[in-house]
Amino acid sequence: MNMETAGKWVFLASIVIAVIAGAVATAQSFGVVAVLAVLGLIVGLLNVTEKEATAFLVATIALALLSLSLGSLLETIGQLASIITNIGVVAGTAGLVVALKTIWSLSSSK
Repeated sequence: MNMETAGKWVFLASIVIAVIAGAVATAQSFGVVAVLAVLGLIVGLLNVTEKEATAFLVATIALALLSLSLGSLLETIGQLASIITNIGVVAGTAGLVVALKTIWSLSSSK
């Protein structure tokens, strides 16, 4: 299995875990959040190319802003809020890696 295929499976697994954990749990568990954060780091390292970095970072920012602006609506549907929060953990940690890779690339290109 090559790195690209592995990255896709890690991404799929992280979304499945985020949805299942959000649908079942009534509160965020540190263990679940830690696993999702590690998976997000792996996704950021393996899945997002330099060409895709800007679009990925915009999508990550959009997800964060939407979850904040729809917070009160999402809270009325507790499981949906947990699912969005879990996906945000994956996207946020992946976004951190992509942002750092982009900064590194920009600063070392000259």
